[in-house]
Amino acid sequence: MGGAGAACGAGATARDRSRGGAGGGDREASRATERARIAQELHDVAGQHLAGLVSLCDASAELAPAHPDQALRLIEEVRAEGRYAAASLYGALGDLRSVEDVAHAPTPDLRDLETLARFWRERGMEVSLEVRGDLDEAPVVVSSTAYRAVQEGLSNAAKHAPGAPVEVRVTVDAERLHAGVTNGSPRHSRAGEDDLGLGWGLENLRDKLALVDGTLDASGDESRGWHLAVEIPFVRPREIVRD
Repeated sequence: MGGAGAACGAGATARDRSRGGAGGGDREASRATERARIAQELHDVAGQHLAGLVSLCDASAELAPAHPDQALRLIEEVRAEGRYAAASLYGALGDLRSVEDVAHAPTPDLRDLETLARFWRERGMEVSLEVRGDLDEAPVVVSSTAYRAVQEGLSNAAKHAPGAPVEVRVTVDAERLHAGVTNGSPRHSRAGEDDLGLGWGLENLRDKLALVDGTLDASGDESRGWHLAVEIPFVRPREIVRD
């Protein structure tokens, strides 16, 4: 029975996230996992958002003498990106402070999509959100990984396609989850845009997806739009037969 219980736990869905009952060893393993997640979160903030801020500042400084209006628009983007980085850093540090507390906040997953979309809408992004299927049916690790993919897609759209409309679509069926972020072409271009590439972020996301047998497709189109899509299969626990 112990083996069967462990197998069922490995395939827990998001609905199970709020249930208690973990033993001491499980709590320690959970804390270690949470510490690793926080370390990754801090790494993301330092490696992605702060690097993006530096690049935006460099571009605005170059534009300022001849094109002050464009420089001011870039400064607005710096402010929005700085707020996002600060929010991410604050969240990660808050989790770090509470990691020893049993009641610490859970890792964001697809059920937090509306909050994520609202964050970007409040900063001027035109975001539409479409969800098909029951998000509660997705295993926790699948849901949280897909959330990170959508987060990455929205962050990239803000950097590379300012002013463009963005569509987020998530589909959950009995076998897998599909999530996609599509943005149109930027409404204004900026100097130094080629230097703002986030290949590191996509590679990091690809590594996360590999852990859950997921796939990543990221590509542009002729109109300078961009599409990021992930697909993650559900791994259902096998029934354990004991002699």
